[in-house]
Amino acid sequence: MRELARVLRTGAAAVVVDWSRNGRGEAGPRLDERFDAARAREFFEEEGFEVRLAGERSETFRVVARR
Repeated sequence: MRELARVLRTGAAAVVVDWSRNGRGEAGPRLDERFDAARAREFFEEEGFEVRLAGERSETFRVVARR
């Protein structure tokens, strides 16, 4: 996230969609290699982003944040 914070101009948005640790693990990487929307939110907020949306689906999560 530090690199995103460095290269995105103020006002720019970042969108992350990834496999969720809260999934069943039937597809995608192993569960122990994943993280969830709450942890992704923390990553963004630690670098000064404003999280606009964070949510989970059955196997994936999405986070939209603004610099």
